[in-house]
Amino acid sequence: MKPDVDFFNDSEGKCDLYGHCGPNGYCNPYLGDFECTCFSGSEPRSPEAWSVRDGTEGCVRKRSISMCGNSEGFIKFPHVKVPDTSADALVDMSIGLKQCEEKCLSNCSCMAYASANSDTNGGVGCLTWHGDLLDARAYTETGQDLYIRVDKLELARYRKKGLLQKKGVLAVIIVSSGIVFFILAAFLRCLVLRQRREAITRKNKNIFCPIRRSSMYFEDSLEEKETDENERNGDLPFFDLSTIAAATNDFSSANKLGQGGFGPVYKGVLLNGKEIAVKRLSKHSGQGVEEF
Repeated sequence: MKPDVDFFNDSEGKCDLYGHCGPNGYCNPYLGDFECTCFSGSEPRSPEAWSVRDGTEGCVRKRSISMCGNSEGFIKFPHVKVPDTSADALVDMSIGLKQCEEKCLSNCSCMAYASANSDTNGGVGCLTWHGDLLDARAYTETGQDLYIRVDKLELARYRKKGLLQKKGVLAVIIVSSGIVFFILAAFLRCLVLRQRREAITRKNKNIFCPIRRSSMYFEDSLEEKETDENERNGDLPFFDLSTIAAATNDFSSANKLGQGGFGPVYKGVLLNGKEIAVKRLSKHSGQGVEEF
């Protein structure tokens, strides 16, 4: 009589039961609703029982092409508790994992192999199974690698799936790298444009820096309209109004040399004894700084 299925027991606890998922099935408590899964190349023995989450009847090999000298191979299942070794299992401690694969492949009755001691570097010894695989389960980190024999069609599907996964990972890496490159390029472009703008701004300041020109507009009342003794126009020196007034004896008529369209011209003597001529803009003159 088939045992009742306990829907209320947790998956972790179910996987601790011996042979819970039957022959050629393994227990994986991390799957979700149903913890039993068939190994690659196998299918549920009873789909009806499997549909109600009863995996005790286990799995059987799919009807497929020959797995004896017909380009078959092995699929790796990492992090598993290896199947029961009390029956249909052989051990050879004199060879390593690579030789173990070759030994299993050369024997058509060999359904799976694993390292007899996976704790050492690269694994030591060889475990081979020559019948149904019973009482295997999956872990997330512990356990060891188990290699299941499959036909060439199943092996091709597995490799294609792995290739697609690798392509997916590669596509993600390429897209991520492209995004990072775009962001970096945009940042560098903004930085270069900013430096160019700053360089142009500095250049414009040097070229178009406003030059304040000092002009002296003198009216008859000797009132100064605008002076700047610190600026120069070419090689001509500039003097403040008090210096000019002192040199011309306060624009004395005795120092007047003549009269032009710009205004009267006065002679003067600076404090160092140098003689100068001073043009004084008349308020009636139509000329200005440009004519001066």
